[in-house]
Amino acid sequence: MRRRVLSSWAAVAGAAAAYHFLIRPRILRRGATDEEAMRVLPGDEIAPRGSSRSTMATTISATPEEIWPWLVQVGWGRSAFYSYNRIENLLGMDTHNADRVHPEWQNVKVGDTMWMSHPRLRYLFPKTEVVRIDPNRALVFAIYGGPRDAPPGGAWSFVLDRIDDSSTRLISRLQANPPPLIGKLIIYGFMEPAHFVMQDGMFRGLKERIQSEMSRAQGPGGEATYGNRGVGAGRVDPTHDRGPAAASGE
Repeated sequence: MRRRVLSSWAAVAGAAAAYHFLIRPRILRRGATDEEAMRVLPGDEIAPRGSSRSTMATTISATPEEIWPWLVQVGWGRSAFYSYNRIENLLGMDTHNADRVHPEWQNVKVGDTMWMSHPRLRYLFPKTEVVRIDPNRALVFAIYGGPRDAPPGGAWSFVLDRIDDSSTRLISRLQANPPPLIGKLIIYGFMEPAHFVMQDGMFRGLKERIQSEMSRAQGPGGEATYGNRGVGAGRVDPTHDRGPAAASGE
């Protein structure tokens, strides 16, 4: 009996070590190069010291100008996050992915609130606030989860790095400063893997939508119908059917 217990504990310890040293580093750096993971990014200045950090990246066959309109409209009551709505809504987040750029969601300003889920779940999914906007370059949200007047407890940053005339690196960095022990365990064992899955879904969803919009923007002969590629995938088309207005994020 004692040998069986010791064997069980050894198996658990081995699995934990494998996760920590082999799996977790890949989860925290999905697609990011060493340079991208180590470099200073917008938003680092507001994340508390000692925060957990996840830096993920992907390459999108589009320019920063084409990607930017999709990024600035993210959030609950807006475009959602282009990820796995079924998983999000099983948690009660009430998100609905948009499949196009919405003109009415483009005027984002510093100080605007962005909810990650329905506000009724604010204690599980805290609100964020726009703290930095560098058009076609960087979008940074401060994460608030503590008392009303508490400083930010983390940051979520999106950075666009132009590679050439037709491709861009999209870098996403999430940083959070959890409460002692129990919060660290929740982030370590649940939030980090969950963020990996949902951020990967966001990257995939963005690529699919941008590529689809670029295909629609092409004329019969393969030429962009709006005169140049810069108004292709990310163009804001005010003549497009807008559909029903989304609920307010406040």
